[in-house]
Amino acid sequence: IDHDFERFLGIKKCNTELDAIERIHDLLNKEKDNRHKYYLIGTAPTSPIGIFYIYNYKEKYKTCDIGIGFSKRYRGKNLCTNFITEICEHLIKQGINRIGIEVETTNVNSIAVCDKKLLKRGFEYEGIRRNSYGLGINSFVYSIIAQKIRI
Repeated sequence: IDHDFERFLGIKKCNTELDAIERIHDLLNKEKDNRHKYYLIGTAPTSPIGIFYIYNYKEKYKTCDIGIGFSKRYRGKNLCTNFITEICEHLIKQGINRIGIEVETTNVNSIAVCDKKLLKRGFEYEGIRRNSYGLGINSFVYSIIAQKIRI
């Protein structure tokens, strides 16, 4: 697992590989008020290629946000776009009306995925959320409405 992915998963400070695996399993089992769920991407739990998560789920409004991250060697292979599209289709079939994605304004690669690929598949740019990742760390917000998804 590369350093960015370790930081993203919160395992950078783990002393051993077993500690890191335990941290990953804790994430997979973590649910806060039934609003957060984490899933590993890959074929083996000890060597994930990415992580996908659903958060800010609001049952009353049928909305949620999603996040995704791949380790470096799997980036740039169109996996993210295809995975997001497939997950959105699945969530919409389950009755979700709006799915949001937030991207740090400094994350050039993720912004390119959103601007060049997800916009073509029905996502819309909503605007900037200020201080969403801490003081002075802003994010771009994109979303898709159930009727607008395109493959």
